[in-house]
Amino acid sequence: DYYLEKDLVKELVKNIRINHEILYEYPSLSKMQKMMQEILNKWPEDLKGYDYRIQIIKDDAVNAFAVPGGNLYFNTGLLDIIEDEAELESVMVHEIAHVERRHGLREFKKTQKNRMVKDVAVLLTAAAAIATENQNMMIAANAVNLIGEFAIEILSKGYSRENEQESDIMAQ
Repeated sequence: DYYLEKDLVKELVKNIRINHEILYEYPSLSKMQKMMQEILNKWPEDLKGYDYRIQIIKDDAVNAFAVPGGNLYFNTGLLDIIEDEAELESVMVHEIAHVERRHGLREFKKTQKNRMVKDVAVLLTAAAAIATENQNMMIAANAVNLIGEFAIEILSKGYSRENEQESDIMAQ
C-alpha cells in the first residue's frame, strides 16, 4: 500500500496544481502552519509519519480537503468566512483525521474494486451478445458500461459518509 499511496499522492497533487491556483504567499499561511503543528503535537494517537503541508487554493468555494500523504488544501472561500481560530482548527483536525485514517487510499481501493465489477459485468454482457449475435445484448452491454461509469463518477466525488463521520469522531 505504501507505493500505491505514493503514486496516488503524486497524481492527485499534479492534478490539483494543473486545475487550481495555489497561493504560496497567503497572509495567514504561517499562522495556519503553526496551528497545524500544534494539532499534530497533541494528536491522541501515534501519527503515521506523513509530511503534512498546508496549501491555499484561490477559489471562492467554501471547501477544504485532504489528500493522502499529508497535503491539506483550504480554499480562500472557506478562509474568508471563518470567524475564529476554533473554526479553522476544527476543519484542520477533521482533514488531518482523513489522512491519518487513510481514507484517500481506502476510497481509491473501493473505487477500483467497483470499476473491476463494472468491467466484468460489461465483458460478460458483451460476450453473451457476441455469442448469440443478439443486437439487444450489445445495447445492454453499452448501457451497463454507461451506468457503471456514472456510478464510478458518483463514488469519486469525495469521501464516503462513513469516512466523513469517522473523521468527525476522531476530530472531536
